[in-house]
Amino acid sequence: MRGDRLKELRKSKKISQLKLAEVLGVDRTMIGKYELKNHQPSNEILEKMADFLEVSPAYLMGYDEFINNPNSEKYSTVEKNIIDKFRKLDNDAKKRILRDLDNEILDMLEKTKTKSDMKEIS
Repeated sequence: MRGDRLKELRKSKKISQLKLAEVLGVDRTMIGKYELKNHQPSNEILEKMADFLEVSPAYLMGYDEFINNPNSEKYSTVEKNIIDKFRKLDNDAKKRILRDLDNEILDMLEKTKTKSDMKEIS
């Protein structure tokens, strides 16, 4: 895990090591060890940490340069569910889903335009 990222996120959100430790159910000294890269958190702790800090586990691990997390508050429950399921698909399935989604949006726009045109005629 990138301890520097953990420390930076924790401080930017004004969260003490003690508070983070309480949320994660670990001893405060473990947070210091994570930040100093003296200890790696379990997958369960990493998931809790990422969720609490509103980032992806991949970001904390240094695999992803983007801070975004589908579990952050900017997404509804439905959107989070869609993102989680979409990520599990292979590339061909993702392409099919995106094509179908584009078609649905085009259909919706066409229906909206038709309704608007009908109002102008009346």
